[in-house]
Amino acid sequence: KEKELVPEIENYVYGQSFDELKQRIDKLTGSFLFVDYGEVDMQSDGRRSFECTQRIAVTVAMKLPNTSDMLERIIANDRTLQMLSKIHARIMADAEREELYWMDRDSVANCEIIPFVSAELQSYGWTLMLSATGADILDTHRMSRKMMKG
Repeated sequence: KEKELVPEIENYVYGQSFDELKQRIDKLTGSFLFVDYGEVDMQSDGRRSFECTQRIAVTVAMKLPNTSDMLERIIANDRTLQMLSKIHARIMADAEREELYWMDRDSVANCEIIPFVSAELQSYGWTLMLSATGADILDTHRMSRKMMKG
């Protein structure tokens, strides 16, 4: 289904550390998508639950050869920005339809898009920064009450 949404994205990359990520990206060519799920901030909402906020970075980039020139980088930046915009639109639509139960709709509207440039990864593109907010997304309070009952 991901390929149907943005067929221009040629690779989907996952890694828990920079070294792991670099090993995967070193083996590919073309465009890639990488999502970095950051820390979860949990604040009591005063009703025996949490309001959780998680930082999420969605990067679409293109790996370019060492010999690429400025024009190739500009084209890569333009293409990756278009791909990232499609992904952002999908996230917005899914949040509006409440298909992302763990993300408040307002979270998607408040975001940043920042350039992604990595000499180590030989990659250029863009990153969508979101702060996804939702009620007790890890279900911690419910599990705690269940454990107290024995």
